[in-house]
Amino acid sequence: EQGIFHYLSEINKNNNIYSSKIINFKSSPKNDGDSIDSLFDHSKDTYYRVTNENGEGYMIFDFQQRKINISKYYLSVPSNAYDGQPKTWRIEGSNDEQKWNLIDSQENDTSLHGYSKSNTFSCKNINNQFYQFIRFKPIKDHDGTNYLLLSEIEFYGSIKK
Repeated sequence: EQGIFHYLSEINKNNNIYSSKIINFKSSPKNDGDSIDSLFDHSKDTYYRVTNENGEGYMIFDFQQRKINISKYYLSVPSNAYDGQPKTWRIEGSNDEQKWNLIDSQENDTSLHGYSKSNTFSCKNINNQFYQFIRFKPIKDHDGTNYLLLSEIEFYGSIKK
């Protein structure tokens, strides 16, 4: 099964979907790591880490003229950084960035605890809604550092213009 980011990269002649403006991205303040592009480079040797002070952390993916419906998603953490590996989080969708609908939540998940770990998650709240914005909302990380650390992310489902 092909992921939505992978598909968008392919139809864009394999250019990075963020740097070529196929999608927009915003997040809570960056803590460290590489550029946002690194989330889409299919490498666990690069990463992006944002702050999650007082549970205010987030990563928002804006599909602009497109909308997506997610049934599954893939997350990985890097081979070379540790603090901020996700443990409890929410995946939410919106069309106006005001009202957010829960697509999935995970609590005390241990599958991303360690170097180079990855997992694919099936969404619990699958519906027929398509969203322009998808928000990854961290609640808790494994070491209590108030960060969100990812090396890769991919969404699976349907896409429409």
